[in-house]
Amino acid sequence: MSVQDENADIKEIVAEATDVPMFNEPVEHVPQDVGPQTQSHEAGSIPVDGGVEPEKPAYEPDFGYQIRGEQFTFDERLHSAVKDKDTEDFLRDTFTKAHGLDTVKARMEETETKYGDLQTQFNQSRMENENFRGNLDHLNNLKDSDPLGFQRQWGLSDKWVLDRASNILDHQENPEQGRLAEQAYNARQENFSNQQNMTRESARTQSMERELHSVKMTQAMNHEGISDFAKGYDQRMGAGAFKAQVDDFGSLQYHQNQRYVDPQVAVTEVYGRLQKMWSPDPAAPVSLDSGGAPPPRAPAMPNMGAGRSGTPTTKRFNTLADLRAHAQALAVQS
Repeated sequence: MSVQDENADIKEIVAEATDVPMFNEPVEHVPQDVGPQTQSHEAGSIPVDGGVEPEKPAYEPDFGYQIRGEQFTFDERLHSAVKDKDTEDFLRDTFTKAHGLDTVKARMEETETKYGDLQTQFNQSRMENENFRGNLDHLNNLKDSDPLGFQRQWGLSDKWVLDRASNILDHQENPEQGRLAEQAYNARQENFSNQQNMTRESARTQSMERELHSVKMTQAMNHEGISDFAKGYDQRMGAGAFKAQVDDFGSLQYHQNQRYVDPQVAVTEVYGRLQKMWSPDPAAPVSLDSGGAPPPRAPAMPNMGAGRSGTPTTKRFNTLADLRAHAQALAVQS
């Protein structure tokens, strides 16, 4: 037997003993059932080997949005355009900004109206000032060129001119008297200037007080609870009805006490009174569904029941004749 034959026999014997392939012979791979596996992917894990990806819930659009506590919805013509969350958020942001622009637009129109009124007043004042300056320049020219015309334009009588000339001569003869007269004139001028400054400061202070009053009134009217009640009251009684009640209360307090009442106090007082009027039970929530204040109660009088003793009962009288008949019956019983 040759060496090669011996080697082949040895390989066959070893292979049979170990039951595994030897040396460089190919190995057959048998797949094993280990369940669904995943392989790495840039966007995440993708199921393989028969794995099923779970279904995503269907998108349900929300067409609502909120502005200062009030609910609104998208325009119905745009409902069909909302296919995903990004489009929904984009439209919601757009409508929210649009409502803000509407508010700004209303304020801008109001400001433009006020500005137009102020511009008209300013133009009128400027024309009056220009006319005054023209007349003043004309009088100054007459002072040198036409003394008689100057005197007539200012309405100075001949006696006034002579008296003034006499005073000038007296002051020249008596310098001390002239000095006192000059001091008195300067004091009058200073007093006039101070009065003008006080008038301007007083007007400025009053303007600031009105602005502060307006801010306080707005804050009080926008208070939670009062704002909702005022809206309901205005719907029933007319636009601005609640604010008119507050203004009337403030005016009454000023005439009675000669002082302005704080807006917060006025709004709270009016709110409390109207709440009691519209809701008989102060502890019960205010409801405007009744269509107004509760109906007044009919007059009632105690009735002892034909002279019999016992607990008084309540009898209602619908007409004046009923009341008179009851009074006659009581007179007969007594």
